[in-house]
Amino acid sequence: MNDLIKSINDVANQVFQFILVLLPTSPFSKLELPEPIQNMLGYVNYYVPISQMLIIAGSWIVCIAVYYVYQLILRKISAIS
Repeated sequence: MNDLIKSINDVANQVFQFILVLLPTSPFSKLELPEPIQNMLGYVNYYVPISQMLIIAGSWIVCIAVYYVYQLILRKISAIS
């Protein structure tokens, strides 16, 4: 049983890796801001934790998307109306 779960996990991992290869690279990965703006953002981030807010908002959006996909799958198999 453990080998079956491991093989399913391996196949899912390969499919996920294949999908990631198809996606384009992020245009924001090499974003460089001028030095004065970087300094100002450091002071702003001290009072308003923007990076943590983005992480929480992104996690929330992923949870909502998973819920909608789950709901769609259940509707397709007529488990809910």
